[in-house]
Amino acid sequence: VIDINNMCLSPLPPRMRYIALSYTWGRSRVFTTTENNIKGLLKHGGISNIFDMLPRTIRDSIELVRNLGERYLWVDSLCIIQDNERSWALNSSVMDLAYGNAYFTICAADGHDSSAGLRALYAKRQQLVAQYSPEIRLISTQPAERYVSQSTWNTRAWTFQERLLSQRTLIFVDGRVFFQCRSTARSVDIITEDDSAGWSIDFIGSPMQMLQNLSESPLLIYKKLLEMYLLRDLTFQKDILAAFYGIGNFVCQTLGGDLIHGLPSSHFDWALLWEARDCAKRRVCEGGVGGVVFPSWSWCGWMGDMIEYKPQMLSGCEENLDDWLLNHTWITWYIRDFNGNLRLVWNGRNGSTSLK
Repeated sequence: VIDINNMCLSPLPPRMRYIALSYTWGRSRVFTTTENNIKGLLKHGGISNIFDMLPRTIRDSIELVRNLGERYLWVDSLCIIQDNERSWALNSSVMDLAYGNAYFTICAADGHDSSAGLRALYAKRQQLVAQYSPEIRLISTQPAERYVSQSTWNTRAWTFQERLLSQRTLIFVDGRVFFQCRSTARSVDIITEDDSAGWSIDFIGSPMQMLQNLSESPLLIYKKLLEMYLLRDLTFQKDILAAFYGIGNFVCQTLGGDLIHGLPSSHFDWALLWEARDCAKRRVCEGGVGGVVFPSWSWCGWMGDMIEYKPQMLSGCEENLDDWLLNHTWITWYIRDFNGNLRLVWNGRNGSTSLK
């Protein structure tokens, strides 16, 4: 994490809280931590030495955290060694921990990239107010999702799980700022008379409450999250699974097992029943034999308009899925791990293969 007091990178002390940042890199140049510069960034004042090289969004976030009286900030470009494959792979596979354990997440949805900054900190927006009567004034406002849905930040695959997995979010968008958690929402435009948590107009269209139903309907939530995720954009096709790991880890805490190339191992028969909604083509990226590194039997192996689990395909099995898996399927699934050894896809316990 970034130690705001000492302006350097530092391990997070035990039981100390931190803030996370969700933003888009975009096409602007972003200073990153590398194996060559990490020693300097770990020294007292190391971040101060390169502060002017940081994009405005990160600089504004550091100042915001300082002004809020907090000390630690987690930013992917600085807290992950970007040219170390092991560091990147380890951190990208546990985004549910990075964002889920944060005290809150700053969602920087202003502008198109990391040069936009947090505009609400320094640009006041005029409210649209009308005097209805001598005692009553009306304000014209819109739900948070109207602004969020039009942002570039909301189109990116990585930011989908970053927002969804956060316990609390402070969303900067269109020069405004909104607070959302899984139980309530607030806007700077409206003073809430009741301080207790509860429904808000700013919840309309927000995905923040989806995970509240996870324990009752984990597969339904998995389907909805997957369909929403696949509408997002990726700069590098190799990241198709990495940008979904955090959500997968979170869902599998309820389902048991883990994800096998994006499919839940605990319900593997059911998970294979996805279909492409339209014409799809193979997802190809650098690496692997012939450039193809994802299997054809998983949604991650294909690019297209969208994939879905059609009701007519699942008819008869979702009414009592456990009974269907136990009594109406007869296949024992195995998969080869990275060492070429055969392993059970699902062993009936909370653990499964370590293959993602």
